[in-house]
Amino acid sequence: MCLFSRRSPQSRSALRTLPAVSALAATVFAVLAAGAAHAAPTFKRLHAFCLPSDCKGGNHPQSALLLDSDGNLYGTTSSGGSHGYGLVFKFIPNGDKSKYGEHVIHTFCAKDPPNCTDGSTPDSDLIMDTAGNLYGTAANGGKKCCGIVYRLTPNGTGWSFTVLHNFGADDGTYPEAGLTYAGQASGAPWDGSSPLYGTTSGGGQYVAGIAYQLVHSGSTWPLTVIHNFHSAGDPGPLLMDASGNLFGTAAVGGVYEGGLMYKLAGKTWKQTILRNFCKEADCADGEGPSGRLLMDASGNLFGTTVYGGSNDGGVIFKRTAGGSYKVIHNFSYDSDQNPVAGLLMDASGNLFGTTFGGGFHGDDACSGGNFGAGCGAVFEQTAAGQHIALYQFCATYHCPDGANPAAALAMDKNGYLYGSTTLGGNDDNGRTGGTIFRIQR
Repeated sequence: MCLFSRRSPQSRSALRTLPAVSALAATVFAVLAAGAAHAAPTFKRLHAFCLPSDCKGGNHPQSALLLDSDGNLYGTTSSGGSHGYGLVFKFIPNGDKSKYGEHVIHTFCAKDPPNCTDGSTPDSDLIMDTAGNLYGTAANGGKKCCGIVYRLTPNGTGWSFTVLHNFGADDGTYPEAGLTYAGQASGAPWDGSSPLYGTTSGGGQYVAGIAYQLVHSGSTWPLTVIHNFHSAGDPGPLLMDASGNLFGTAAVGGVYEGGLMYKLAGKTWKQTILRNFCKEADCADGEGPSGRLLMDASGNLFGTTVYGGSNDGGVIFKRTAGGSYKVIHNFSYDSDQNPVAGLLMDASGNLFGTTFGGGFHGDDACSGGNFGAGCGAVFEQTAAGQHIALYQFCATYHCPDGANPAAALAMDKNGYLYGSTTLGGNDDNGRTGGTIFRIQR
């Protein structure tokens, strides 16, 4: 039985556990001089999730927020909900967006608990089609016990839930990375008919995970395995370019055991290795790539690694369309460290992201120091090469603002950043299950 055998969310893309690495840090966060000329960003907590003992509203969000044209926010929590195994939520803003109301639109494991034949642990990003339907994956549960692909359809009075595919021993297991489609990189919704793509962290011919294609064909959703991972494992989310090629990373394995970056050629799905990480001494080029890759208009790829670099706190890297590789930032234990999610790029070419560690605040870091020194940060890497700390979490006692963000950011048309933290949010009601936040730059 494979229902609850996958790795813990905090370490799913890591070669080592984050607590052990973060505990090496002991210095207080210093805002980089490059950011000193910028006005201080305004941080606002929009929501705090609940304690495990009373979590009908969910807790521990790990997926990136999905922002629709009306300013509504959608996302998932990996646990909590009426049955304790996660949910899908929608936050609706009031007129001036000063407050958001939470609406739970689906709770998992309503069927056959604790086997959760309708899925459990939905910790991947959501996508939306042109009709407003939501799609996602749950890493566990399903009729074959090893995860599902699902659809949520608004029906006027609520949302109807449909399982589109059950993962099991005959294909892949644990679809942690979510779904990808043509045009996603441009921000366009899915057209509802072109194929969907994704990866699983287990199963397949070599039990190291697969890349798959899911096609909507009438009332069925046939799945095709397009690649079986072998020399590397723990594949992350995919990126599709305008030519139909898929790009991704695997967090472990490869020639130097530091993970790899690869391309699957459109239609043939032939794999080309673009980078074996830890090629350089002491993994100066990065170790453990994590999160979805990002491609700019020139075909350059950007991404992050959880570890490695000159300070072993992870890196931001760039691989040019011509094939050259460069580390453009080394994270440090005395600042922000361990970026476990992907990057966001604005129209000016500036990069934005989160780090799971760093931003150390006093002796009460991470609600008691469970993750060592540092509760994470939000950063900007400017197109000019400056690294700016936009916000450091756990700024006050017991982390009411949140701690340890594990998801990528979303940006609205005004340039406001939206994100989530997996922990923190402690307030008068004792909520410590993570937060939803907004940053105005």
